[in-house]
Amino acid sequence: MAASGPKSSGPRGFGRRTTVGSAQKRTQKKNGEKDSNATSTATNEVSGISKLPAAKVDVQKQSSVVLNERNVLDRSDIEDGSDRLDKKTTDDDDLLEQKLKLERENLRRKEIETLAAENLARGDRMFVYPVIVKPDEDIEVFLNRNLSTLNNEPDVLIMGAFNEWRWKSFTRRLEKTWIHEDWLSCLLHIPKEAYKMDFVFFNGQSVYDNNDSKDFCVEIKGGMDKVDFENFLLEEKLREQEKLAKEEAERERQKEEKRRIEAQKAAIEADRAQAKAETQKRRELLQPAIKKAVVSAENVWYIEPSDFKAEDTVKLYYNKRSGPLTNSKELWLHGGFNNWVDGLSIVVKLVNAELKDVDPKSGNWWFAEGIYVKLFYLFERTCFFFIHFCGNISFNCHLIY
Repeated sequence: MAASGPKSSGPRGFGRRTTVGSAQKRTQKKNGEKDSNATSTATNEVSGISKLPAAKVDVQKQSSVVLNERNVLDRSDIEDGSDRLDKKTTDDDDLLEQKLKLERENLRRKEIETLAAENLARGDRMFVYPVIVKPDEDIEVFLNRNLSTLNNEPDVLIMGAFNEWRWKSFTRRLEKTWIHEDWLSCLLHIPKEAYKMDFVFFNGQSVYDNNDSKDFCVEIKGGMDKVDFENFLLEEKLREQEKLAKEEAERERQKEEKRRIEAQKAAIEADRAQAKAETQKRRELLQPAIKKAVVSAENVWYIEPSDFKAEDTVKLYYNKRSGPLTNSKELWLHGGFNNWVDGLSIVVKLVNAELKDVDPKSGNWWFAEGIYVKLFYLFERTCFFFIHFCGNISFNCHLIY
Protein backbone atom coordinates (compact mmCIF):
# COMPACT_ATOMS: atom_id res chain seq x y z
CA MET A 1 0.00 0.00 0.00
CA ALA A 2 1.41 3.30 -1.15
CA ALA A 3 1.72 6.17 1.26
CA SER A 4 -0.03 9.48 0.48
CA GLY A 5 1.97 12.71 0.02
CA PRO A 6 5.30 13.35 -1.60
CA LYS A 7 8.26 11.19 -0.80
CA SER A 8 11.47 12.69 0.61
CA SER A 9 14.49 12.03 -1.53
CA GLY A 10 17.04 12.62 1.28
CA PRO A 11 17.68 10.62 4.41
CA ARG A 12 15.85 11.45 7.60
CA GLY A 13 17.36 13.95 9.97
CA PHE A 14 18.67 16.46 7.45
CA GLY A 15 16.82 19.81 6.90
CA ARG A 16 16.82 22.34 4.11
CA ARG A 17 20.03 24.12 3.18
CA THR A 18 20.20 27.88 3.77
CA THR A 19 20.48 30.04 0.62
CA VAL A 20 23.62 32.05 -0.04
CA GLY A 21 21.81 35.40 -0.30
CA SER A 22 20.30 35.18 3.14
CA ALA A 23 23.68 34.34 4.63
CA GLN A 24 25.32 37.36 3.02
CA LYS A 25 22.64 39.71 4.35
CA ARG A 26 23.06 38.41 7.89
CA THR A 27 26.83 38.68 7.56
CA GLN A 28 26.63 42.29 6.39
CA LYS A 29 24.27 43.15 9.19
CA LYS A 30 26.60 41.63 11.77
CA ASN A 31 29.59 43.41 10.28
CA GLY A 32 27.69 46.66 10.45
CA GLU A 33 26.92 46.08 14.13
CA LYS A 34 30.61 45.32 14.81
CA ASP A 35 31.73 48.50 13.05
CA SER A 36 29.29 50.58 15.05
CA ASN A 37 30.46 49.01 18.33
CA ALA A 38 34.08 49.48 17.37
CA THR A 39 33.50 53.18 16.57
CA SER A 40 31.77 53.70 19.91
CA THR A 41 34.59 51.94 21.78
CA ALA A 42 37.29 53.96 20.06
CA THR A 43 35.45 57.22 20.91
CA ASN A 44 35.26 56.22 24.57
CA GLU A 45 38.94 55.29 24.64
CA VAL A 46 39.95 58.70 23.17
CA SER A 47 37.82 60.56 25.66
CA GLY A 48 39.26 58.58 28.63
CA ILE A 49 43.02 58.89 27.90
CA SER A 50 43.50 61.30 30.81
CA LYS A 51 42.08 58.69 33.25
CA LEU A 52 44.55 55.90 32.29
CA PRO A 53 47.18 56.35 35.07
CA ALA A 54 44.61 56.19 37.89
CA ALA A 55 42.80 53.31 36.22
CA LYS A 56 46.07 51.48 35.78
CA VAL A 57 46.83 51.77 39.51
CA ASP A 58 43.36 50.45 40.37
CA VAL A 59 43.73 47.57 37.95
CA GLN A 60 47.15 46.66 39.43
CA LYS A 61 45.71 46.69 42.97
CA GLN A 62 42.77 44.56 41.97
CA SER A 63 45.04 42.18 40.05
CA SER A 64 47.34 41.84 43.10
CA VAL A 65 44.39 41.02 45.38
CA VAL A 66 43.01 38.52 42.88
CA LEU A 67 46.41 36.87 42.43
CA ASN A 68 46.96 36.58 46.21
CA GLU A 69 43.50 35.08 46.69
CA ARG A 70 44.14 32.73 43.78
CA ASN A 71 47.50 31.65 45.27
CA VAL A 72 45.88 30.97 48.64
CA LEU A 73 43.11 29.02 46.99
CA ASP A 74 45.60 27.13 44.83
CA ARG A 75 47.73 26.17 47.85
CA SER A 76 44.64 25.12 49.78
CA ASP A 77 43.43 23.08 46.85
CA ILE A 78 46.87 21.45 46.51
CA GLU A 79 47.03 20.61 50.23
CA ASP A 80 43.49 19.28 50.27
CA GLY A 81 44.22 17.30 47.15
CA SER A 82 47.41 15.90 48.68
CA ASP A 83 45.56 14.88 51.85
CA ARG A 84 42.81 13.28 49.81
CA LEU A 85 45.41 11.48 47.71
CA ASP A 86 47.25 10.20 50.81
CA LYS A 87 44.00 9.07 52.40
CA LYS A 88 42.92 7.40 49.20
CA THR A 89 46.32 5.66 48.92
CA THR A 90 46.06 4.44 52.53
CA ASP A 91 42.51 3.23 52.00
CA ASP A 92 43.56 1.47 48.80
CA ASP A 93 46.49 -0.20 50.60
CA ASP A 94 44.23 -1.37 53.42
CA LEU A 95 41.70 -2.67 50.96
CA LEU A 96 44.41 -4.49 49.01
CA GLU A 97 45.82 -5.99 52.22
CA GLN A 98 42.39 -7.21 53.28
CA LYS A 99 41.84 -8.69 49.83
CA LEU A 100 45.20 -10.50 49.90
CA LYS A 101 44.52 -11.73 53.43
CA LEU A 102 41.14 -13.09 52.36
CA GLU A 103 42.68 -14.78 49.33
CA ARG A 104 45.40 -16.39 51.48
CA GLU A 105 42.77 -17.64 53.92
CA ASN A 106 40.67 -19.06 51.10
CA LEU A 107 43.74 -20.77 49.64
CA ARG A 108 44.64 -22.19 53.05
CA ARG A 109 41.13 -23.56 53.53
CA LYS A 110 41.14 -25.18 50.08
CA GLU A 111 44.47 -26.86 50.79
CA ILE A 112 43.21 -28.13 54.16
CA GLU A 113 39.97 -29.41 52.62
CA THR A 114 42.02 -31.27 49.98
CA LEU A 115 44.21 -32.84 52.66
CA ALA A 116 41.14 -33.83 54.69
CA ALA A 117 39.55 -35.51 51.67
CA GLU A 118 42.77 -37.37 50.80
CA ASN A 119 43.29 -38.61 54.37
CA LEU A 120 39.66 -39.60 54.70
CA ALA A 121 39.92 -41.59 51.46
CA ARG A 122 42.95 -43.45 52.84
CA GLY A 123 41.24 -44.01 56.19
CA ASP A 124 43.70 -41.78 58.07
CA ARG A 125 42.05 -39.97 60.94
CA MET A 126 44.77 -37.39 61.62
CA PHE A 127 46.92 -34.91 59.66
CA VAL A 128 48.73 -31.61 60.26
CA TYR A 129 48.91 -28.37 58.30
CA PRO A 130 51.29 -27.39 56.88
CA VAL A 131 52.39 -30.85 55.88
CA ILE A 132 56.09 -30.02 56.28
CA VAL A 133 56.52 -29.03 59.94
CA LYS A 134 59.39 -26.69 60.80
CA PRO A 135 60.75 -25.55 64.18
CA ASP A 136 59.66 -22.25 65.73
CA GLU A 137 56.44 -22.17 63.66
CA ASP A 138 52.72 -22.74 64.30
CA ILE A 139 50.89 -25.78 62.97
CA GLU A 140 47.28 -26.97 63.05
CA VAL A 141 46.48 -30.55 64.07
CA PHE A 142 43.31 -32.15 62.63
CA LEU A 143 41.45 -35.23 63.87
CA ASN A 144 38.42 -36.94 62.36
CA ARG A 145 36.35 -37.92 65.39
CA ASN A 146 34.21 -40.36 63.41
CA LEU A 147 37.27 -42.54 62.68
CA SER A 148 38.60 -42.30 66.25
CA THR A 149 37.87 -44.21 69.43
CA LEU A 150 36.65 -40.82 70.74
CA ASN A 151 33.73 -40.69 68.30
CA ASN A 152 31.16 -40.67 71.13
CA GLU A 153 33.06 -38.28 73.42
CA PRO A 154 31.85 -34.68 73.71
CA ASP A 155 35.33 -33.37 74.56
CA VAL A 156 38.51 -34.21 72.68
CA LEU A 157 41.94 -33.01 73.82
CA ILE A 158 45.47 -33.52 72.57
CA MET A 159 48.30 -34.27 75.00
CA GLY A 160 51.92 -34.53 73.95
CA ALA A 161 55.53 -33.42 74.13
CA PHE A 162 58.54 -33.14 71.86
CA ASN A 163 61.56 -35.35 71.21
CA GLU A 164 60.31 -38.69 72.63
CA TRP A 165 58.24 -36.95 75.31
CA ARG A 166 61.36 -35.29 76.79
CA TRP A 167 60.78 -31.62 75.99
CA LYS A 168 57.99 -29.10 76.69
CA SER A 169 54.77 -31.03 77.25
CA PHE A 170 51.43 -29.55 76.17
CA THR A 171 47.67 -30.15 76.40
CA ARG A 172 45.10 -28.43 74.15
CA ARG A 173 41.37 -28.75 73.53
CA LEU A 174 40.27 -29.44 69.93
CA GLU A 175 37.44 -27.40 68.39
CA LYS A 176 35.09 -28.22 65.54
CA THR A 177 36.15 -26.90 62.10
CA TRP A 178 34.28 -25.83 58.97
CA ILE A 179 35.23 -29.09 57.20
CA HIS A 180 32.57 -31.74 56.78
CA GLU A 181 32.82 -35.25 58.24
CA ASP A 182 33.31 -33.96 61.82
CA TRP A 183 36.93 -32.78 61.68
CA LEU A 184 38.35 -31.18 64.86
CA SER A 185 41.51 -29.09 65.14
CA CYS A 186 43.78 -27.00 67.39
CA LEU A 187 46.85 -24.76 66.97
CA LEU A 188 50.27 -25.72 68.36
CA HIS A 189 53.63 -23.94 68.40
CA ILE A 190 56.72 -25.98 67.55
CA PRO A 191 59.72 -25.03 69.73
CA LYS A 192 63.04 -24.37 68.03
CA GLU A 193 64.69 -27.32 69.84
CA ALA A 194 62.20 -29.90 68.52
CA TYR A 195 62.96 -32.59 65.93
CA LYS A 196 59.86 -34.71 66.65
CA MET A 197 56.38 -34.24 68.13
CA ASP A 198 54.76 -37.11 70.06
CA PHE A 199 51.10 -36.98 71.13
CA VAL A 200 47.83 -38.78 71.82
CA PHE A 201 44.17 -37.76 71.88
CA PHE A 202 41.89 -38.30 74.88
CA ASN A 203 38.58 -37.16 76.38
CA GLY A 204 40.19 -35.39 79.33
CA GLN A 205 39.70 -38.41 81.57
CA SER A 206 40.40 -42.08 80.80
CA VAL A 207 39.43 -42.69 77.15
CA TYR A 208 42.42 -42.42 74.76
CA ASP A 209 43.20 -42.65 71.07
CA ASN A 210 46.93 -43.47 71.10
CA ASN A 211 47.29 -44.83 67.56
CA ASP A 212 46.90 -48.45 68.63
CA SER A 213 49.35 -48.01 71.56
CA LYS A 214 52.05 -46.62 69.26
CA ASP A 215 51.30 -42.93 69.89
CA PHE A 216 51.08 -40.37 67.11
CA CYS A 217 54.23 -38.59 65.96
CA VAL A 218 55.22 -35.92 63.46
CA GLU A 219 58.74 -35.39 62.17
CA ILE A 220 60.09 -31.82 62.25
CA LYS A 221 62.36 -30.73 59.42
CA GLY A 222 65.18 -28.19 59.33
CA GLY A 223 65.98 -28.04 63.04
CA MET A 224 67.99 -30.01 65.56
CA ASP A 225 68.64 -33.69 65.18
CA LYS A 226 68.77 -36.20 68.02
CA VAL A 227 72.51 -35.68 68.68
CA ASP A 228 72.15 -31.91 68.74
CA PHE A 229 69.28 -32.22 71.17
CA GLU A 230 71.30 -34.49 73.49
CA ASN A 231 74.09 -31.90 73.55
CA PHE A 232 71.52 -29.21 74.16
CA LEU A 233 70.10 -31.16 77.11
CA LEU A 234 73.58 -31.48 78.62
CA GLU A 235 74.11 -27.73 78.30
CA GLU A 236 70.69 -27.10 79.83
CA LYS A 237 71.52 -29.44 82.69
CA LEU A 238 74.80 -27.62 83.34
CA ARG A 239 73.01 -24.27 83.27
CA GLU A 240 70.37 -25.61 85.64
CA GLN A 241 73.05 -26.91 88.01
CA GLU A 242 74.82 -23.55 87.94
CA LYS A 243 71.53 -21.82 88.64
CA LEU A 244 70.81 -24.18 91.55
CA ALA A 245 74.33 -23.67 92.89
CA LYS A 246 73.92 -19.89 92.78
CA GLU A 247 70.54 -20.14 94.48
CA GLU A 248 72.00 -22.43 97.16
CA ALA A 249 74.94 -20.06 97.67
CA GLU A 250 72.51 -17.16 98.00
CA ARG A 251 70.45 -19.09 100.55
CA GLU A 252 73.60 -19.89 102.54
CA ARG A 253 74.68 -16.25 102.36
CA GLN A 254 71.31 -15.15 103.67
CA LYS A 255 71.45 -17.74 106.45
CA GLU A 256 74.96 -16.61 107.38
CA GLU A 257 73.84 -12.99 107.34
CA LYS A 258 70.89 -13.91 109.54
CA ARG A 259 73.20 -15.76 111.96
CA ARG A 260 75.58 -12.78 112.02
CA ILE A 261 72.75 -10.35 112.77
CA GLU A 262 71.39 -12.62 115.48
CA ALA A 263 74.88 -12.96 117.00
CA GLN A 264 75.33 -9.20 116.83
CA LYS A 265 71.99 -8.68 118.56
CA ALA A 266 72.94 -11.22 121.20
CA ALA A 267 76.28 -9.47 121.73
CA ILE A 268 74.54 -6.12 122.04
CA GLU A 269 72.12 -7.55 124.55
CA ALA A 270 75.02 -9.07 126.49
CA ASP A 271 76.86 -5.76 126.42
CA ARG A 272 73.76 -3.99 127.65
CA ALA A 273 73.33 -6.50 130.46
CA GLN A 274 76.99 -6.15 131.39
CA ALA A 275 76.83 -2.36 131.21
CA LYS A 276 73.72 -2.40 133.35
CA ALA A 277 75.46 -4.56 135.93
CA GLU A 278 78.56 -2.37 135.87
CA THR A 279 76.39 0.74 136.12
CA GLN A 280 74.68 -0.66 139.18
CA LYS A 281 78.04 -1.57 140.68
CA ARG A 282 79.50 1.87 140.01
CA ARG A 283 76.36 3.50 141.34
CA GLU A 284 76.81 1.57 144.55
CA LEU A 285 80.47 2.64 144.71
CA LEU A 286 79.49 6.27 144.09
CA GLN A 287 76.97 6.41 146.89
CA PRO A 288 79.51 7.33 149.60
CA ALA A 289 81.03 9.99 147.36
CA ILE A 290 77.61 11.34 146.44
CA LYS A 291 76.80 11.79 150.10
CA LYS A 292 79.93 13.96 150.48
CA ALA A 293 79.33 15.94 147.28
CA VAL A 294 78.48 19.63 147.56
CA VAL A 295 77.70 22.30 144.99
CA SER A 296 80.15 24.83 146.52
CA ALA A 297 82.23 25.62 149.60
CA GLU A 298 81.68 28.98 151.24
CA ASN A 299 84.57 31.38 150.71
CA VAL A 300 86.59 28.48 149.19
CA TRP A 301 85.25 27.68 145.68
CA TYR A 302 82.14 27.98 143.51
CA ILE A 303 81.07 27.55 139.88
CA GLU A 304 79.42 29.94 137.46
CA PRO A 305 76.80 29.53 136.30
CA SER A 306 75.63 27.74 139.38
CA ASP A 307 72.77 26.10 137.48
CA PHE A 308 74.49 24.00 134.84
CA LYS A 309 74.01 20.66 133.16
CA ALA A 310 75.88 18.13 131.08
CA GLU A 311 77.64 19.47 127.98
CA ASP A 312 77.78 23.01 129.40
CA THR A 313 81.00 24.98 129.79
CA VAL A 314 81.58 26.56 133.19
CA LYS A 315 84.08 28.63 135.20
CA LEU A 316 85.42 27.40 138.52
CA TYR A 317 86.48 30.04 141.04
CA TYR A 318 88.89 29.30 143.91
CA ASN A 319 89.90 31.51 146.85
CA LYS A 320 93.67 31.31 147.10
CA ARG A 321 93.63 32.65 150.65
CA SER A 322 91.23 29.93 151.86
CA GLY A 323 93.82 27.21 152.37
CA PRO A 324 97.41 26.15 152.14
CA LEU A 325 97.84 27.63 148.63
CA THR A 326 98.16 31.24 149.73
CA ASN A 327 101.83 31.56 148.78
CA SER A 328 101.63 29.52 145.57
CA LYS A 329 102.65 31.43 142.48
CA GLU A 330 100.70 29.20 140.08
CA LEU A 331 97.40 27.42 140.49
CA TRP A 332 96.33 24.45 138.39
CA LEU A 333 93.12 22.49 138.38
CA HIS A 334 93.25 18.76 137.79
CA GLY A 335 89.90 17.03 137.66
CA GLY A 336 87.85 14.07 136.62
CA PHE A 337 84.26 12.82 136.62
CA ASN A 338 82.35 10.21 138.60
CA ASN A 339 85.04 9.16 141.02
CA TRP A 340 87.75 9.34 138.38
CA VAL A 341 86.28 6.52 136.22
CA ASP A 342 88.04 7.99 133.18
CA GLY A 343 91.12 9.12 135.04
CA LEU A 344 92.45 12.65 134.73
CA SER A 345 90.30 14.50 132.20
CA ILE A 346 90.57 18.16 133.25
CA VAL A 347 93.84 20.13 133.33
CA VAL A 348 93.37 23.91 133.45
CA LYS A 349 95.59 26.74 134.75
CA LEU A 350 93.86 29.26 137.00
CA VAL A 351 94.27 33.00 136.52
CA ASN A 352 93.69 35.88 138.91
CA ALA A 353 90.09 37.03 138.78
CA GLU A 354 90.94 40.49 140.19
CA LEU A 355 87.50 40.97 141.66
CA LYS A 356 87.21 44.62 142.80
CA ASP A 357 84.31 44.10 145.22
CA VAL A 358 86.21 41.53 147.30
CA ASP A 359 88.17 42.41 150.42
CA PRO A 360 91.81 41.66 149.59
CA LYS A 361 92.47 40.58 153.16
CA SER A 362 89.79 37.89 153.10
CA GLY A 363 89.85 36.74 149.49
CA ASN A 364 92.14 36.36 146.52
CA TRP A 365 89.98 34.70 143.87
CA TRP A 366 91.36 32.85 140.90
CA PHE A 367 89.38 31.06 138.21
CA ALA A 368 89.67 28.37 135.56
CA GLU A 369 87.44 28.75 132.51
CA GLY A 370 86.41 26.53 129.63
CA ILE A 371 85.68 23.52 131.80
CA TYR A 372 83.48 21.18 129.76
CA VAL A 373 81.00 19.19 131.81
CA LYS A 374 81.15 15.69 130.33
CA LEU A 375 77.89 13.88 129.56
CA PHE A 376 77.27 10.51 131.20
CA TYR A 377 74.23 8.51 130.23
CA LEU A 378 74.63 5.66 132.65
CA PHE A 379 75.83 7.17 135.89
CA GLU A 380 74.69 9.65 138.47
CA ARG A 381 75.44 13.21 137.47
CA THR A 382 78.37 13.67 139.83
CA CYS A 383 81.83 15.08 139.10
CA PHE A 384 84.91 15.41 141.26
CA PHE A 385 87.69 17.94 140.95
CA PHE A 386 91.25 17.55 142.16
CA ILE A 387 93.24 20.79 142.30
CA HIS A 388 97.03 20.47 142.17
CA PHE A 389 99.54 23.26 142.48
CA CYS A 390 103.26 23.59 142.26
CA GLY A 391 105.19 22.42 145.34
CA ASN A 392 103.15 19.20 145.38
CA ILE A 393 100.54 20.86 147.49
CA SER A 394 97.07 19.71 146.56
CA PHE A 395 93.53 20.44 147.47
CA ASN A 396 90.68 18.00 146.84
CA CYS A 397 87.06 18.97 146.27
CA HIS A 398 84.00 17.48 144.63
CA LEU A 399 80.58 18.63 143.61
CA ILE A 400 77.31 17.27 142.24
CA TYR A 401 75.43 18.65 139.29
